Amino acid sequence: MSNRTSVKNLIRTGVATCAVAASLAGAGIASADATDDYPIPNRILRTPCTAEQIMAAARDVEPVYYERYMIDYNNKPVADQQGAQDRIH
Repeated sequence: MSNRTSVKNLIRTGVATCAVAASLAGAGIASADATDDYPIPNRILRTPCTAEQIMAAARDVEPVYYERYMIDYNNKPVADQQGAQDRIH
């Protein structure tokens, strides 16, 4: 009986070792997205829409993010607000 137990333990140890080796061999290196669609999709940057149209769409589609942006925008000094408007237009 003890010989059978030893064989079972040896098999279990072998299976566990193979599982650990397979998981380590399958792990890849993490990398960042380097495509043209990160962080802002290229189709948004190349658009005939005006800044006001884009902001209206953001207000309608993602009102929470629009509100966060507007709160942050309104908390900036007037010179920064004007600079952002000048950069967009």
